[in-house]
Amino acid sequence: MINILIIGKGYIGRNLATFLTQPDISIYNIEKSDLDYWSYDNLDQYIQSQKNKGITFSFIINCTGFYGDQINECNHYPRLFLHLTATLPIILSNLCTKHNCKYIHLSSADIYNGDNAFTKDEIGSMVSFALTVNEGWSENNLPNHGIFANKSSTFSKTHHVIENCLRGLNNVYILRIKNCISGIFHKKNYLLKVITKERIINKENSVTFLPDLFNFINEILKASNIPTGIYNIVNGECFFNKIIFDELKNYTDEFENLKIFFNRKALIDNNLKLSPERPFAILKNTKASKYINFTKVDNQLINKCLKEIIEDKKINDYYFSVHNEKNVSLRDESRYSNKPDLVNESLVEKMWNNA
Repeated sequence: MINILIIGKGYIGRNLATFLTQPDISIYNIEKSDLDYWSYDNLDQYIQSQKNKGITFSFIINCTGFYGDQINECNHYPRLFLHLTATLPIILSNLCTKHNCKYIHLSSADIYNGDNAFTKDEIGSMVSFALTVNEGWSENNLPNHGIFANKSSTFSKTHHVIENCLRGLNNVYILRIKNCISGIFHKKNYLLKVITKERIINKENSVTFLPDLFNFINEILKASNIPTGIYNIVNGECFFNKIIFDELKNYTDEFENLKIFFNRKALIDNNLKLSPERPFAILKNTKASKYINFTKVDNQLINKCLKEIIEDKKINDYYFSVHNEKNVSLRDESRYSNKPDLVNESLVEKMWNNA
């Protein structure tokens, strides 16, 4: 029996726990209301108490993350962001070393931007290295949108720093993810994030199909031949936001007047603003694809995800139960802390009615 401790019960943590629930895997999924995991001593005591019961964790998976529009809002809540993104991973990696287990850390691919990079040769010196759009960024490319980039965000810089702290440890897996999509109704689902925007940029980008991430973690848990290190868990091909809206036309005409721009210059020409810190980049998944078959992210998959979101019975029941309450704002999420997150309710209703 493999005992796994998953920290966090959000979009990824809760659904990963469900995915990994198997006869030969025992899952322990905690959130801050269960245990104050911001404290090294509290976590240490919890792990030791489980050991005293005969439960020894083989892996600890960190699925905590910063709430909200992460790249922009981390600047407004720096203490919270730095603790979740920097301090907690160090605490968890140290505890894994102490208790002889492995640590799986979910990082961000937003430490890359564009199609130029730096890489290190075998000696360790830095040399300039140009990439074509089709090649993408591999795990060996030094991030160009991290601590060495003047225009990178606090979000990107911090993820780059913590990767540098963890990458030399022989018990740590660092999984880079970007724009996670799925058929799950949750406000952190990239599909639902995008469709709430008034305008989008349609540039080449990478996305993570959540079941691919879960499959790779499952392989780590069960296979002994996957070495620790950094892995890009992304689709490995160009993805354009316009694909999402092409498929949404099957359900609603709400986006007929959506402004889609193909580069930042078009935004400037239209007197519109977009944070210069938000990166667009394609990453390679060649290293991780040795162990799993990645799902092709195309129009067919996006349509399938949208159908799953719409047809989810839990969404339907919750949505209409809330509407039966008079004078209740659906945006008042504090009233429904134990229920699914709401995203763009009027749109979901229209999509549901047209499905």
